[in-house]
Amino acid sequence: SVLFSLNLLLLVFNLIPLPPLDGSGAVALLVDEDRARRYQQFLRNKPAFSLIGLLAAWYLIGDLFWPVLMAALRVVYLGAL
Repeated sequence: SVLFSLNLLLLVFNLIPLPPLDGSGAVALLVDEDRARRYQQFLRNKPAFSLIGLLAAWYLIGDLFWPVLMAALRVVYLGAL
């Protein structure tokens, strides 16, 4: 159960759409090609934005992780919770 929780935590943390997390790449998939290119260029030119993204993700992870964990446990244990 510890490995399950840690993997789920890593999944949720990386899907937060803030740079430098993996979820920030998904933002480019949702917009047209020109905006995606400008977005990627903006991220390359602003390294401080990555630090801000990590700090924001650090504060958001608690609010995002627990509902995902409870939903995953309900699926795994089929209504036992």
